[in-house]
Amino acid sequence: MGKTSSKVFEFLEDVSASLTDLANRELTALKELKKQEEGEHPFGIEDLLYYAKRVEEKQFDLDFGAIREHFPVDLVLSGIFKILQDLFGLRFQEIVDAELWHGDVCAFSVLDLSSGDLLGYFYLDLFARFM
Repeated sequence: MGKTSSKVFEFLEDVSASLTDLANRELTALKELKKQEEGEHPFGIEDLLYYAKRVEEKQFDLDFGAIREHFPVDLVLSGIFKILQDLFGLRFQEIVDAELWHGDVCAFSVLDLSSGDLLGYFYLDLFARFM
């Protein structure tokens, strides 16, 4: 831990500079890939996630479609819910008759595992939709 506030700020400035350089290099790679695939169209915020995924696929020789086959959504969710149950004593219960804005969205109640008390609700909207 930093012994003085000036040392802490110096450390944070160093980290910030390093991360800024890394982020700029990654953004340049995304822009270059878009230029290769689409030509001279401007890179917008809406391109960020798509091209970040495309760069990963190329850089690590991945096929996210093939990987997705091994991780069905229901299995992954049940695993995540089990971990949260074991770590935090929570139970998740899907609300089947909830009013939802899209058929792919799910609503859940969050309950205390030991008391059964309702702690809250959340919506899970996992899939991108394009207008």
